[in-house]
Amino acid sequence: MRFISAAGQDPVLAAAIGHFVQASTTLEHAVRHCIIRVLPLTDDMGIALLSENSMRSNLDILERLLDLPEVPVPKDWKERLLPLIPKVRASTEDRNRIAHHPLIQNTQGYTATIHKKGKRIAMDIDAQTISEWAIEAEESAYWFHHIPQSDYDLKKWGKAFPEYKNNPWPRRQNK
Repeated sequence: MRFISAAGQDPVLAAAIGHFVQASTTLEHAVRHCIIRVLPLTDDMGIALLSENSMRSNLDILERLLDLPEVPVPKDWKERLLPLIPKVRASTEDRNRIAHHPLIQNTQGYTATIHKKGKRIAMDIDAQTISEWAIEAEESAYWFHHIPQSDYDLKKWGKAFPEYKNNPWPRRQNK
């Protein structure tokens, strides 16, 4: 006996899910590659630093790097990549919903049955939408993967201690 998932009954759905998961994996690698190209790192150094990070962490890192004026990324590339980051965050959430929650068949297509934060959520989905998400992930992966290598003049980097802005200590709330 076995429990057959919705993807096990519908090869079109299975293909769409597989395509989306693989496209998402490619996107994850492309974001990591982008960070390595933005920083003065070798591939091995970048993998050592970034490979265990979540996609969310790597997107946060990349977003902060692209906002730093001393990171030498051409303006047109910053303008291309920064708007993609929120879209990639949403894509990652969709991938997690599809990959980690059961899909059940309904009369219009499929419903993802999600248990999150102690609640049950049902979200309708279809193979066509999942396939469209896969194409979007592949398009984003292209841009993150093809960012030009940043060129740093490390001799110009200061060796002084970093400066900190002095702030007053926050007041504690009395209970």
